[in-house]
Amino acid sequence: MSDTGNHTIQSALYDPHAWDILRKFLTSDMSMGEMDAALESYLGSRFSAGDWEEPRRLLFSGDGDDAQSLANLMELKIKYVPEPEPSRAIPVQQLRKPLKPRKVSQL
Repeated sequence: MSDTGNHTIQSALYDPHAWDILRKFLTSDMSMGEMDAALESYLGSRFSAGDWEEPRRLLFSGDGDDAQSLANLMELKIKYVPEPEPSRAIPVQQLRKPLKPRKVSQL
């Protein structure tokens, strides 16, 4: 994070959408130049080439195996953008009160 006067600016590495651009490079036919342009355009003044050296290096860490490169990239991403915790929602069935047994009237 950097401090500019009274405003603290968080590193762009904490922006999940920036990581999505790198992921798209590995999962589509996006070129490196297109990825760089998209990242710089999206981040604007928050872009700092130095911040993205390690993530860019990981784009090629799988020695031609894009799935491995993607796994390596996502492992680094989690340091900056933790995965949301699984939902602890209670299934609707557990929220409902049990039905009272009905009395059957005998005729």
